[in-house]
Amino acid sequence: MGPKNHGVSRTVLTINTKREMIAKVESRQKMADVARQYGLNRSTVNTILAKKDIIKKTQAAEGVTKITSAKQRSAIPDKMERLLLVWINEREMKRDVTSMLIIQEKAREIFEKLKENKLQVRHPRS
Repeated sequence: MGPKNHGVSRTVLTINTKREMIAKVESRQKMADVARQYGLNRSTVNTILAKKDIIKKTQAAEGVTKITSAKQRSAIPDKMERLLLVWINEREMKRDVTSMLIIQEKAREIFEKLKENKLQVRHPRS
């Protein structure tokens, strides 16, 4: 069951609009007046002001509405997933029974081996 929408519409503001709002408040215009101009609650303007440093630093193209930071995960989980998929496919071709527990155990085993190999490459043992 998805989230219920009780007739509340969401206003999506571009980064440039948020910058305009920040500039107006910084030029001593009252927050309530700025909120009224844009048809927003004061709390929304306050939230934008709380994030003003991030908004000001952002080099956004015209029409961009969100600032996201892509979090990069290490290569080990990606490699583990690929190796696990190969292992599962091999088991299916052999018509072996593969339960969730077996897959999880194999995933841990592959992950640990990959971690060990990565550490050995960085810190070779003599």
